[in-house]
Amino acid sequence: MIKIRKYFTLVELIIAMVVLGVLATFAVPSYWGTHQRTRIRESQAMLKLIQSAEKVRELETGAYVACSGNLSGINGCNTLLNLDIPDNGITYSVVTGAGICGQATLPLGLPSQRICTNDDHAVNGTCGGAC
Repeated sequence: MIKIRKYFTLVELIIAMVVLGVLATFAVPSYWGTHQRTRIRESQAMLKLIQSAEKVRELETGAYVACSGNLSGINGCNTLLNLDIPDNGITYSVVTGAGICGQATLPLGLPSQRICTNDDHAVNGTCGGAC
């Protein structure tokens, strides 16, 4: 008569754990790299949004507005530019002068992103050293 097992042996469980561990060693770094690239692209998109809002504000009032710190605070970009940028750990600041220089400071040691009004394609540029 054939004996039917209703459980896994210790060896089978250990082999399954080893296979899962090997798969995790490949999946986690790939996920982390994707997550970092997403955060950088998100900050670049928000800087473009701030840049557009600054251009509209300059057309309406004749001047740019500097904003920094908490997005919804009294000097925050959301408040001053009437935006709705999510507060997700990225700090945005805008320095004004002849144009604007916006900077996004990302958490976890990711590189800061910069953009300025003088060059629409200056994402991660220097903005003439103003940032």
